[in-house]
Amino acid sequence: MKRHRTVAARTTLAPVALAVLGCLGLAAPHAAPRRAHADEPPKPAPAPKPPGPAAPGGAPAPAPAPGAPVTPAPLTPISDEEAAPLLDGLKKALKTRTSGDALPALEALGGKTHKDFEPALSKLLVHTSVDVAAKAARCMGERAGPKTPAALWRGWALPVNDKRWVVKAALLDALAATKAPLDARGYDEVESVWRQVPSTETMIAVARYFTVVKTDKRPCKMLAFWLDEPRAGSVSDASNPPASYWEARWKAWAAVKPAVVDALQAITGQHFDSSEEAKAWFKKNPKFGVDW
Repeated sequence: MKRHRTVAARTTLAPVALAVLGCLGLAAPHAAPRRAHADEPPKPAPAPKPPGPAAPGGAPAPAPAPGAPVTPAPLTPISDEEAAPLLDGLKKALKTRTSGDALPALEALGGKTHKDFEPALSKLLVHTSVDVAAKAARCMGERAGPKTPAALWRGWALPVNDKRWVVKAALLDALAATKAPLDARGYDEVESVWRQVPSTETMIAVARYFTVVKTDKRPCKMLAFWLDEPRAGSVSDASNPPASYWEARWKAWAAVKPAVVDALQAITGQHFDSSEEAKAWFKKNPKFGVDW
C-alpha cells in the first residue's frame, strides 16, 4: 500500500517538477520536443532551391569557373623611398621560378600605387608560373592608367602566353577594368580565343569584358549561339565526336552561359535564353545594327 502511494506521488509531482524547471529556464534531460498549440501558426518550410540544368547522365550542373572581374580599389600613392623596397621585391620575383616565392612581392603592393609599378609588373607577365603572371596582370588592371591597355596587349602577344589561358583570362579582366575598346585586330584575337573554347575561365572573362564595356555590338551573334544547349549528333555517324567530348562541351556551356546572358543583356538591354530569341529580336530591331 505504501509502495502504491509512493508511485502515485511521483506521478503527480512529475509534471509539477517539469513546470518548475521550465520556469527556471532549465531543460529536463531527454525531454520530448514541445508540441505547438493548435492556434499557433506552423513555421513555413524553407523554400526549395530552383533546380539547375541537369548534366548528361543526371549529374548536377558544374559550378561556374573561378575568377572575378578586376575592380580597381582605392589606392594610396607612395613616395619613391616607400616604393623602392617593393620594386626590389618585384625584381627578385622575376628571378624566382615558383609562385610561392614570387606572389608575396605582388601581395605587398595591396592598397599602394606608384608610377614605376606598371613597368615592373609587365615584366612579370612572362613568369614561368601562370599564377604569378595572372596576378601581375590583375595588379596592372587595379592600377590602370592611360598606358595600361597597350602594356596588357603586349603581354597578350607574348609567345609564352599563347596558350596560357589562365593568363589570358586575367589580361582580359584587367582590360575590362580599363574599359578600353578593342580595335579590329584586338577583337579578332578575342574572337579567335572564344572559338577555340580553351577553358571556361577564359570564356567567362571574354563575356565579362563585353559586359563591362557594353557598347561593342560585334560579339552579339557569337555570344548568342552559346545560349543553346549542345546536343550530340547521331551515334551512327562516324564523324560524331565521342560521348566524352559532348560531356565536356555540355559542362563548358553550363558554366559559361550565365556570363553570356549577362553580356548580351548589358549590350542590348534584353534577356535572351536562346539564339532563336536573340535572332528574332535583332531582326525586329534592324536599327540596332546587328545583322543576322
